[in-house]
Amino acid sequence: MNQVLDAMFERKVQPGDYIIRQGDDGDNFYVIESGVYKVYINDKHINTYNHTGLFGELALLYNMP
Repeated sequence: MNQVLDAMFERKVQPGDYIIRQGDDGDNFYVIESGVYKVYINDKHINTYNHTGLFGELALLYNMP
């Protein structure tokens, strides 16, 4: 568990910033502390998430984007 915690870092983003883009290397696990974020696939809006959430775990587990 300490290795996971040691690998974590805080990243603040501004409105309009991209957290990750489709096709990027999936080498991070994201935990959203606050805010609103939108998910797009092939430029199509899929969902909007509010406040908290997490994603990226499948890319890390299966070593794929």
